[in-house]
This record gives sequence, structure tokens and C-alpha cells, in this order.
Amino acid sequence: MSKLPGKHQQELKEKIKQEGSDSTLEEHVIQVNDNQKSTVQKAKNDLVVALEANFQKRFPKESMSVIAAFEILSLRFLSFIPSAEIDNYGNEKLEVLIEHYGKDQETQNGVFAAVIDGPACRREWNIAKRLVLQQKYPHDKMSLLWKIMYQNHKDVIPNLIVLAELALILPIHTADCERGFSNQNLMKSKSRNRIGDAALNHLILLSIEGKPLEGFDFIESLSAWKAQKDRRIFHKD
Repeated sequence: MSKLPGKHQQELKEKIKQEGSDSTLEEHVIQVNDNQKSTVQKAKNDLVVALEANFQKRFPKESMSVIAAFEILSLRFLSFIPSAEIDNYGNEKLEVLIEHYGKDQETQNGVFAAVIDGPACRREWNIAKRLVLQQKYPHDKMSLLWKIMYQNHKDVIPNLIVLAELALILPIHTADCERGFSNQNLMKSKSRNRIGDAALNHLILLSIEGKPLEGFDFIESLSAWKAQKDRRIFHKD
């Protein structure tokens, strides 16, 4: 990656014209020696190496395999598995989850205790597969399936319930975070830079989670705001 020219670097190269030993960019003459070229290339290499290291630190390979392993909890293809192979269905991915969540994890912020019991989880997995088949539970939508499993079998498969809860709240993309920052930038502009954190948080929540303007009851909202305290704006002279 560090040896390939990026988009902007390629565009710059196309704009630079070579005239003898000199190079020109529009009306500017550029004089660059070999030492300067090697310095720039080294800086580029160091930047790419640092970026790659940061990406690997933030998104380690083991964490990506854990995210992929959660897919097995959907049990989506269980109905198509031959009876003789049901015992082995999903075991490999389940082991990935047990390896991660069934052991104490030591991080730079301290030690986090295991959240599931590995051996019990393996037993519950065999029970859960047969429950889904016998009871003909719908498993085309993971959230619906585990809502049913929680309502009817939470005492039988408690460890799997924990894994299902983790799967359903696990952020697999940053779109929601980016949407929040976009709304923040719209709310807290240069002309509204004195908005406090509490008011800004309320405005962002309304923007993202609130009802559309067509269905918003402004009269009810105004009445609730007025009732919070005695406001001078409503005083008659």
C-alpha cells in the first residue's frame, strides 16, 4: 500500500509537467532533489504502517471472528440440516463464542469475568436446536426467535440467552454513531455554539428518535414545557 500512489498523489502527478530538469505546476517551478523525494516517501511509508497498526489494534482478527460466529444463533439453516448432522450443527462457531465469553478476559482496563459457563452452554445448544425444530419456532428473524426462546425457555438455556442478548446489542457497524455526529454538527453550529450538553443531547434524541413533524403534537409539547416552571414569556403586562 505504501508503494502505490494514492488518488490525490496520482492527480498531483498528472498536473505536474516535466520540462527538462525542472518540473512545473501551473505557473510554479518545482525543484526537488533525490533526498527530498526519499524523505517524502519515508514519511508516507511511516504513515501507512501506523494506520495499519491502529486498524489492527482497533479491529483485531479474533474480534471479527467472534462477530461472525454470532450468526449461528439465528439457526437460519437448521431446517435444512439432515437429522444425523444436527448434533454437529453450529458447534464450531459456538466454540468461538465460548472461547471469548466463557473465559476471564484481561484487558488494559482490568480483568472482565466470564459471562457464560462453557460446558453448560454446549449442553444448552443441543437442547435449543431440538426445541426450535420440535416447536417449529420461526427462525427467519433472529430477534423474534430469541424473544420466543426467552419467554418460554429462559430457565433452560440461560447461557444461550446471554449470548443472544450480546448478539442483538452488538454494534456491527458505525452508521448509528456517524448519524449521531452528523446531527450534533447540525444542532451545534457556529451560530448556536452556546448550547449546553443537556439541551444538545435532547435535540439530538428528538432528531434521531422523535416523531416526524407531521405527527408531532406541538400544543401538547408547549403545554408540558409551560408546566415545568413559571415562565416570564407567559406573563401579561
